[in-house]
Amino acid sequence: MMAGFVDLYKDAGPEVAQKALRLRAILLLVLIILPVVSVLDFVTGDLVNSIFELSLVVINGIAFIILYRGNYKRAAFLAIIATTVMLLIMSLVVSSREATLLYRNVAFNAVVLAFIVLFSNDMRLAVGISLIQATISLVLFAFAFLLPAGLPISAIVINLVVSLVLHFFLSYLLFSSTKIQNELNKALRDASERDQQQIEKYGTIVEGIAKNLESLGQLSNHLQRIRDLLSESTGAVISIEARIRDLENAADTTNQAATTIGKRIEDLNRNIEEQSAAQIESSASINEMVASIRNVAESANRRRASLAQLDGTADEGMQRLDGLLSHIGRIEGSIGAIQKMVGVINAIAGSTNLLSMNAAIEAAHAGEAGRGFAVVAEEIRKLADTAGKNAKEIGRQLQEVIDVITRAAEESQGTRSAFQEIRKEITGVITAFDEIRTATAELAEGGRQILEALATLNTLSGQVKSGGAEISEAQKALEKLQGNMYTALASLRDNARLVMEKDGAILKAVQEVASVSEASFHHAKELHGQVAGS
Repeated sequence: MMAGFVDLYKDAGPEVAQKALRLRAILLLVLIILPVVSVLDFVTGDLVNSIFELSLVVINGIAFIILYRGNYKRAAFLAIIATTVMLLIMSLVVSSREATLLYRNVAFNAVVLAFIVLFSNDMRLAVGISLIQATISLVLFAFAFLLPAGLPISAIVINLVVSLVLHFFLSYLLFSSTKIQNELNKALRDASERDQQQIEKYGTIVEGIAKNLESLGQLSNHLQRIRDLLSESTGAVISIEARIRDLENAADTTNQAATTIGKRIEDLNRNIEEQSAAQIESSASINEMVASIRNVAESANRRRASLAQLDGTADEGMQRLDGLLSHIGRIEGSIGAIQKMVGVINAIAGSTNLLSMNAAIEAAHAGEAGRGFAVVAEEIRKLADTAGKNAKEIGRQLQEVIDVITRAAEESQGTRSAFQEIRKEITGVITAFDEIRTATAELAEGGRQILEALATLNTLSGQVKSGGAEISEAQKALEKLQGNMYTALASLRDNARLVMEKDGAILKAVQEVASVSEASFHHAKELHGQVAGS
């Protein structure tokens, strides 16, 4: 029930939640006391005040319901206004002048004191003012209203003393309970920052203390509950000490880990220095490699230029060879024409030889007259034979020339093929040099990137080294924090022991209050019997 009520005001802030708990306790106290007072008024014949008191019980019951619906302001406003107005009216309406009215005024003053304690910041001052006001009002009521009514002075004094003692007891009880509740609430808030379980245990204590205000008739049971809760608090403090020991063990482990981290950082710094030296050597080697790659690239460019020039020379040789082959072709054509002419000459020589033979025959037939013609024919035949022989010799020599030219053409064609192969090889070599140049450029770029990476790695190594120094500083700060934590744990252990001592003192005070409350309960029972008998 208490946990459900606390949940209603968990979002309203701690101050409102505490006031709501106090208002709940006061309303419970009013709802317990006023019905008893109303019954006493009814027994004594004061029906008017009995009705007013029952009306006040109903109004405070409505305020109690509103409070349990989560509306603290409306419940407080209704309870304060209604109680103030009703108590003012009831104090003005006196149907009979009897000494027992002093007990009614004690109840009224107790209710007023409860509301004063609820909304006052200085509880001691509020209780002191309330005691002074209640004492003055009870004395004035006794001697201003009861004494003129003819009541015996002894009865007035006895009832006045009992009323004052009862009011002082109720004030002390309310003050002590509120003080204990405030101290336990403060201890609960402090413990809630360390462990959630302590909140629940101290919440149980607060719930037990709040229930202590619900019924004066069950006060001894609630005090026994407080004893039990204080025993649980002692167990909780023992548990806190165990937690402290666990924290100390964890702190020792953390300290060892910090020491290990420091050693690892020193090793890391040494490795970083070694790596920096290796990076410097690698940078020098890579610079030399890049320079060598550049030399290779320059040599490749020069060789490529020479090969390009050689390719041009080979191309020029092929062009000249093509011109030679063209001239050889034309020569072959001219020789062919000459061979045709030699054939014509051979044909003419044959025809001439045939004609000379015919002329010789005809000259023989002519006898002496044809002798001169026969001589001419013989000469023509000789000329034709000579021409035929020369033509054959020319043809033979032309054939030899043709054979030589053919072989030269074939050789030239082979030379041209060789030139083509040479150009192809030159082109392949140029392509290879281009690839070498591209590869060397890529190698140079890769070397540059490696140098940049080494520079970046060197920078990162410096940053890591700086980070190692920062971690070393952090490790020193951690060691300092470890020392502070040891101090805080020692202080926490002292506070836990102090709480145990306070719990013992509170338990002793509760036992004293229990004894006083038990005596008051028996005294009130005897007083009720006397009133009922009268």
